[in-house]
Amino acid sequence: MTTLAPQRTVRSARQLAVLAMYVGLALSAAAAAVVIIDQATSDTLWRHMIATYSVDYNHVEMADSKSILLTYLLSIAVIGIACWLWMAWAVTKGKRWARAVSTLIFVLAACIALFNLVGSEDGYGRLLPTLYGLVGVLPSVAGLVAVILLWRRGTSDDHDLRIRPSTGTSRVNVAP
Repeated sequence: MTTLAPQRTVRSARQLAVLAMYVGLALSAAAAAVVIIDQATSDTLWRHMIATYSVDYNHVEMADSKSILLTYLLSIAVIGIACWLWMAWAVTKGKRWARAVSTLIFVLAACIALFNLVGSEDGYGRLLPTLYGLVGVLPSVAGLVAVILLWRRGTSDDHDLRIRPSTGTSRVNVAP
């Protein structure tokens, strides 16, 4: 007699890294959404620019700077989402270069996030409002988790290179 028994799912470090990458993707999309929604509602960036630059710049110059900053922030979000998708694909397919490239992307993204959080310009205040800086750091936390999981012992073994989907059940023969 053959019965179906539930299979215990043990997630490998690579599977957890891919999960962390999808969380990072969602956080990157959420960060872009925060910028877009904020611009449509309270416009924190404009208020920040008025408070920081209104003494030396007129409204036209500040409006141009605001457009540049918004383009920068949304471009970073789009590039980040593309990198999350690319690295999740590479890790899932077991590409040998995925750990090194994921680490490089994490380091670059974390530096950009840190700059967005604390960067300033020519003796003025911070370049971006604190809200944007804090929201921008969140995807880097997911990136750190993913990179740590990718570099854990045993994640480079040949038997663990490819993530295979679980069927959820396995056949167990039971004698009557």
